[in-house]
This record gives sequence, structure tokens and C-alpha cells, in this order.
Amino acid sequence: MKPLIISVLLAFVPFASGYPAEKPLGQVVYAPRPDKLPEAARQHLAGSGLFVIYVDMPTGKVKSVQIEKSTGHALLDRSAIQTFQKFRFRPGTVGRVVAPISFTAWSHVGRY
Repeated sequence: MKPLIISVLLAFVPFASGYPAEKPLGQVVYAPRPDKLPEAARQHLAGSGLFVIYVDMPTGKVKSVQIEKSTGHALLDRSAIQTFQKFRFRPGTVGRVVAPISFTAWSHVGRY
């Protein structure tokens, strides 16, 4: 059986936060990758979504995450939300961040 690898692409765009759009990544102080999803790998799930992260500006902690555009799979949406809830931002910089995410499933093919 070939292993399935899930790659995730994250990009950030501050939205209605008053912070210049060209420096959003500089405001992220902690951004973990999503956990591995064996069930998503078994099902060969892939998809892209758009999430809105609401940040408590004084602390930089995430208050909530809202789905703007689903990845098309509840499992991937839940993983994205759980991941974004762990993010931390530089205090006083952003209040709302639009975060696209892409889950890409592909088989790793190698010679044995």
C-alpha cells in the first residue's frame, strides 16, 4: 500500500484590521501545521477553503474561527478550524485575519 501524503498551504491576509496587507505573516508568532489525518489520507481527501480568524487584539490569541468557504469536506474543515484556533499573533496588530488553506493529497511513489 502506498502512503498518502497531505500537504497544506497556508497564507494570511488581514481583513478589516487596519494593518497593511503586505505584512500579515510577520504578525503570526505561532502557527502549527494541521495534525495528520489518517482518515483523510484513506479517503484521498483534498480541498481548499477560506477561514476568518478573529483575534483578541490585546493578547494575540484566537477568539474564534469561522468558515468563509468550506474545503468541501467536514473532516478537513474541522482540522483547519482546530489548527487556526491554536495560532497566536503579535498583540495589538490584527483583529481579523482571512486565512486560505489547501489540503492536497498525493501518493508518494518510490522505488523499493
